[in-house]
Amino acid sequence: MGEEFKAVLWDVDLAKFDADRHASFLVRRVLEYGTWAQWKRLKQRFGAARIEQIVVTLTRLDPRAAAFCSVVFQRAPESFACFTATQSSPAPWIS
Repeated sequence: MGEEFKAVLWDVDLAKFDADRHASFLVRRVLEYGTWAQWKRLKQRFGAARIEQIVVTLTRLDPRAAAFCSVVFQRAPESFACFTATQSSPAPWIS
């Protein structure tokens, strides 16, 4: 794996990281913490269709990243699992 994703994979041993096997992890990290250049590189590597397929199934995704994907893939927010998934137990400070 190249060094282009090093900043978003700060806690991963890049020598052992398999981007194809852990594609959903990589997509989520790039969407939440990545740069525009990393987003373009991700699209080159996986293609827009595969990224869309991954993002639709993610149950956790930053709201801004999810909104970005909603616009990019021209899908209703409700079609993303992260918009419709509920927490199993809400945090105690949320009432």
